[in-house]
Amino acid sequence: ATTQLTQKGSPRIFLTRCFLKGTCPRQDLVQVLDGTFILSSQSPSPPDQTVLPCSPSSGLLGRSWEALGGPESTTQSSKQETDDKMKGRRRNVVNDLVKNRECLKVLLCQTLSVKPQFDKIFLDDGEDALVVFSDMDPPTIKCPSVKERIAEPNKLTVRVSWETPEGRDTADGILTDVTLKGLPPGSNFPEGDHKIEYTVYDRAENKGTCKFRVKVRVRRCGKLNAPENGYMKCSSDGDNYGATCEFSCIGGYELQGSPARVCQSNLAWSGTEPTCAAMNVNVGVRTAAALLDQFYEKRRLLIVSTPTARNLLYRLQLGMLQQAQCGLDLRHITVVELVGVFPTLIGRIRAKIILLFFACLRLLLRIPLYSFSMVLVDKHGMDKERYVSLVTPMALFNLIDTFPLRKEEMILQAEMGQTCST
Repeated sequence: ATTQLTQKGSPRIFLTRCFLKGTCPRQDLVQVLDGTFILSSQSPSPPDQTVLPCSPSSGLLGRSWEALGGPESTTQSSKQETDDKMKGRRRNVVNDLVKNRECLKVLLCQTLSVKPQFDKIFLDDGEDALVVFSDMDPPTIKCPSVKERIAEPNKLTVRVSWETPEGRDTADGILTDVTLKGLPPGSNFPEGDHKIEYTVYDRAENKGTCKFRVKVRVRRCGKLNAPENGYMKCSSDGDNYGATCEFSCIGGYELQGSPARVCQSNLAWSGTEPTCAAMNVNVGVRTAAALLDQFYEKRRLLIVSTPTARNLLYRLQLGMLQQAQCGLDLRHITVVELVGVFPTLIGRIRAKIILLFFACLRLLLRIPLYSFSMVLVDKHGMDKERYVSLVTPMALFNLIDTFPLRKEEMILQAEMGQTCST
């Protein structure tokens, strides 16, 4: 009976009636020379396995099979049934097997270590067997070859594309969709080594896989550091080809060296290393304009003018400013004092005395001679605010903090942790 079902071609698996009923005393596989596997009572016992709903020990399929009638369960009444009823019962058995095909697949995987592909289920008059065609060969799939990619200037990613590979099946040619693990083609890949994997399955759940790597390199000059008592602000990633780093100093310090450096194609930085040196005000200049030029783009000026050092507003204002020195330094404010009128004239920047031209400074900024007043000048030499009475440091600071340049300074100072405790 077995030889009647055996045909040349794809390997087949035969499940005999006693296997389906769970009545075979010993069950396992025998491989016939033509590639056919037979599970029957003549095979040795398999190791213990988990009982599945369709396993022989459950008897679920066996009960359906026995309902058909056969040599082991045939009764006088069943022999007398019409052929139409017999065909109906046989059809019920086939439907029962079809319903449990996934369970049978798991069972055969445990026993055969293969993933069977169910093409056809039928009953043979001679052997009463379930025939399952099995595809054991995995599909093939070939991945593309992608060379190393280098990022363009000021870029940290590279757009990489390739053709999606197609799988080929050695059996019936029917495959699942190709699945991708990793970034898809056409993506912007960041710096580094990226693993791409494609997988495809055939109907027997055999898996074909191919892998390749996408390597992206970013040319770099190496990180720079902010100068002591200064700031550094860089574009892009800070040290990649095309990045620009700009430098500035905190209040009271002057930048020496390159104010900006660029990462070049030879992976070297342009310019020279910047440093921040303590600001040295030259009070020996001959004009008021020359004095103001020394503070241009470096410091803000708060010019306090009084006709006499005994002026109450002047004395009170200086006292408040002295207590707020940290806030003045944080906002790059230099206090310039203009005291007296001709012929008793004196000017002072911190401890330095200026004598010759402070009257010209009053004239240049149109500061009254015979009353207390203050003028706030920004880093570009612009007259921003005038005061004729006392102003609290907090009110002064709140105004300065609204200046666009000051907002940029606040961001840099926050990054460096520069604050005043009070």
